[in-house]
Amino acid sequence: MSEPTRREAVAAAIGAAAMTAVAGGSAIAQEKKQAERAGREVRFDEVNLAHIKENTFDAATLEFFDNSISFGPVRIDYQLDLSVPQITFSVYLAGVRIGGGTINPTKPTLTVGGSVDGFKAEAKLTADFAGRKVTYDIAVATPLGGKHYTGTLFSW
Repeated sequence: MSEPTRREAVAAAIGAAAMTAVAGGSAIAQEKKQAERAGREVRFDEVNLAHIKENTFDAATLEFFDNSISFGPVRIDYQLDLSVPQITFSVYLAGVRIGGGTINPTKPTLTVGGSVDGFKAEAKLTADFAGRKVTYDIAVATPLGGKHYTGTLFSW
């Protein structure tokens, strides 16, 4: 299982903020009450973050996206940073990283290939920054046969 994406982290933070708005106080206060009712002792360190304004975050967060997609035994993780602009890729075959790299307007194509335990794959990823999309051309060979995938990976 991959680490949580930034989008999931933001969603978790929003969920935590929503919990603090629930009647009865903060999420920590609610957890303390639940522990007391269950006869458990829970200790929380006091943390003072009064200097952080409510409902604030770095606006640059809206310029960064990450995700992953799988094609049979091939998984492609990618991070799009619109502020640069650039896209960083990691390519996995049967759970093993076989390569990766970064593409940008001056180097818009990345080709990664590798072999793991009888599986072979090659992925060609091409960004059209003017057209705001990334296309893929992936070939996979397994002990049972092969498959070719082409299409648009994502657009923005």
